[in-house]
Amino acid sequence: MHASTPLCVRANTSPPSVTTKGRGFSATPASATRGGNVPRHDVLLQLDAAKTVSCVVLQGPAGSGKSHLLRAWASRPAAADATWIWLDCHCLPQESVAASLIDACLRALPELGANFPDRPEGMANEDDVALVLRLIRALSHSSCCLVFVFDNLHACGNPDRLQCLQALLDYCPPQLKCLFAHRAPLPLSLSRLRDCGALLQIGPESLAWSLDEIRTFIRGKFGMHAYARAQPWFDLTRGWCIGLMHLSKAYESSRNGETNMRQEVPDALLDYLEVEVLQRLCEEDIYYLAALAQLEPAHDNLLPLIVDADWSTIARKLSRLSQCTGLLHERGPSTVSSSWDLHPILRMALQRRFSAWSGDAKAMFHRRASSAFESIMDFRSVVHHAICAGAPDTLGLMEQSVEALGRDGNLPRIAQVLALLPIQMLQARPRLQSWLAMAALMTHRLDDCRRMLSQAAGRRRDVETIERCRWQVIEGMLAIYSDDIDAAAALVPTLEAMPLDRIDAITQGGRRNVLSWIYIHQSAYGRARQMQSDTPAGEANRTEETIFGRQVGRCMTGFSLALEGKMNEAERVYREVLEKCGPQEKLFTDAICQASGLLGETLYELNDLDNVLALSVRLDEMERVAIPDTFLRVMLGIGRTLAIRGRLRESGEILLRLEQYARARNLRRILAYSLLEQCALSLRNHDRAEAGRRRRELANLRRREKSGPLAGGADITAVFHRADILCSIDTEDMAAARKSILRLMECCVAAGRYRRVAALRCQMATIERRQGKRTSAMEHMKEALAIGYRMGLLRSLLDAHPDVPDAARDILKAGGLDPMTAFQADLLCNATGVSPLAGPSVHAPKHTVVPGRDDQNQDRESLTEREFDIARQLILAQPNKLIARSLNLSPETVKWHLSNIYQKLGVASRHDAVARLRRLLPGP
Repeated sequence: MHASTPLCVRANTSPPSVTTKGRGFSATPASATRGGNVPRHDVLLQLDAAKTVSCVVLQGPAGSGKSHLLRAWASRPAAADATWIWLDCHCLPQESVAASLIDACLRALPELGANFPDRPEGMANEDDVALVLRLIRALSHSSCCLVFVFDNLHACGNPDRLQCLQALLDYCPPQLKCLFAHRAPLPLSLSRLRDCGALLQIGPESLAWSLDEIRTFIRGKFGMHAYARAQPWFDLTRGWCIGLMHLSKAYESSRNGETNMRQEVPDALLDYLEVEVLQRLCEEDIYYLAALAQLEPAHDNLLPLIVDADWSTIARKLSRLSQCTGLLHERGPSTVSSSWDLHPILRMALQRRFSAWSGDAKAMFHRRASSAFESIMDFRSVVHHAICAGAPDTLGLMEQSVEALGRDGNLPRIAQVLALLPIQMLQARPRLQSWLAMAALMTHRLDDCRRMLSQAAGRRRDVETIERCRWQVIEGMLAIYSDDIDAAAALVPTLEAMPLDRIDAITQGGRRNVLSWIYIHQSAYGRARQMQSDTPAGEANRTEETIFGRQVGRCMTGFSLALEGKMNEAERVYREVLEKCGPQEKLFTDAICQASGLLGETLYELNDLDNVLALSVRLDEMERVAIPDTFLRVMLGIGRTLAIRGRLRESGEILLRLEQYARARNLRRILAYSLLEQCALSLRNHDRAEAGRRRRELANLRRREKSGPLAGGADITAVFHRADILCSIDTEDMAAARKSILRLMECCVAAGRYRRVAALRCQMATIERRQGKRTSAMEHMKEALAIGYRMGLLRSLLDAHPDVPDAARDILKAGGLDPMTAFQADLLCNATGVSPLAGPSVHAPKHTVVPGRDDQNQDRESLTEREFDIARQLILAQPNKLIARSLNLSPETVKWHLSNIYQKLGVASRHDAVARLRRLLPGP
């Protein structure tokens, strides 16, 4: 070859870049790694394999690394046998492309000069196609392998100037390969080459960096401490090379203290887009793109109303812009109103352009946008654009929008609309105040809601019926969060008499949930469930995200079942809620917290202690979001589980946290339960003095509480009697214990709380057993076992007294039991973990054989420790994302572990895995 010629350079050499008389005919690239220190292995392997092709086309947007990729390929051994001639169209003069190409060839290969005796004067007047044909004839007599690189073809401006290259492709000699780098589809016919297998096309998808390539680049350039930036950079740039380089440079400058990288995207990158993309477009094109950039992808169909053009015209224009920029793509198949995907950084550049529009231009855009969004009833956007346009009666428009959203039951959207204006402006409109209070409830700003309720108290008589009903529901919701059963019960006549045909869907949903909660605490469990089943047909399938929604109502249904002792049915309800809400965890925080907390109670009852403790990761969220009843039950379950495990200090900390929660909110009933549990824990520690102090606190709390027979006072009285029973049994005062048990049992039967009745029967059985009254003890125990089997109870019986397993064993020895009673007795004798009242040395003996136990142990042993962790979360019906978050894993890793779990358990579905795991992991 002609290695001594500056313009004729082998690919494996690296002399400096050379230009000829400013024409930009470079003999070699400046650097093969200028775009980053990561070789594009996959793309380069495609190019290396293209030995038989005569044409390679790299098409991608500005800054996608086409030139750097070609230079990297030229430096590889696979390209070492060819002479490379580079034609940078950025530097082309206005004269013929063909003449410029021939001039470069003659400088690289002087022996071709004999074919062009009239150079350069004769070539100036010759047709481009004729010149290319002369070049082809000259090359056909040469044995030199050549590669023509046509870089930055978009810079030629007029596509007609490139038509001479069609002849070069059509009659390309065997030893010649043509490489093209272009931003838009190449304006040449490639069909013949494609059909002959002589064409390699590499598009934007292949040019974009993968996530792994970005990680390798960041690790090599900045080290592992910057590794976490890979995913955000990939999401922002979508692998766009120039974007990554600018982000890298900005990060390096901020790390060196030269700049403060507070902006998500450096201004230099937006300036690059401005010069390389936007300044090449006409004003009308930019107007269309800027309007598109102001819309969410789901609202692209509103573009005709905003730019005042029919969709076919818009589609043609956007299709052309998609081809020429490479940063705009149509989503899915072309339809009457397609959706378009703007590159995130191009969207930012267009939004910067929009912000520079004149005030009148922006006001016109927002007026049109407000009108367009009104056509699809997106009232938040209607109000937002009306505010931006300076509409005169924004508050009136907001009132209309909020009322329309209320009729549709969309409280989260109402909260978004109300957040568009300062609260001081909104309070001037009385009709908006009840919605402001509901939005405060939705976001758990209870003090703000109480203040609004107090301010509105004086004028509630003068408001319309629908608004008065809304305030009454708000008052009921606040009573629930305040655990004020009496205040809520006083609202029952008003709530029941509401005209359902005149109130909005949100108020109706809140009314149902408030009434269900009141009926539950009045022991009207069937009535509470009926309230949730009486949902109008239009609302039955609506999945609302707030405390007013259907899923929280479903949790009320499960709660009523649990209080009746129907734990298996309650568990199914909670799991259904979690399964429905899990994929949208952030939207359904209220429902997920309620269902998870209440599920904890059923898991504890079923002796699934590991999974009770797994709920500890959500305690902070539950304390903030859940109603007091829910937080009480999950805290009791965790506290008792820790006590059973012998972790008494941690159990005490949980119960103390529950006490502090109750005192801070003045929740007397919740405080009573925390004092009862601390009394029980003190007795376990043989600290009768502390237990007595807690009992006296309960007695004082009971005297101060003045409530109706079925309200919070009744609960506090019942809790006091339970503490009295525990203390009496501990001091061997069996007469006092029996008296308290009989009194409390009568109240529980009247209230339909048979779970507590079963526990009281167990306590009576242990008292009678200790006093030698075997017959009476066995009768009480049989009755407890019958209730336990019917309702699916386990821990309620075990926690009644440490002697319960022994009492169950006595019944089994006596024989003559029906199968259900014997089965329940077996469960008690084989349960792992006994009453939290028992000392550390007390364990329930295992005297019966459970079929299949060897197989279960084998399955348990085959699971790894990490698989056990995931299995316990799986039993809780947690979605993969939540499992990943709680165990600090990626969702992909969780999927991989789940696949292994399914294989080891021999199951094919998540449902089957949960069912089998429940048998394998019954307890600690």
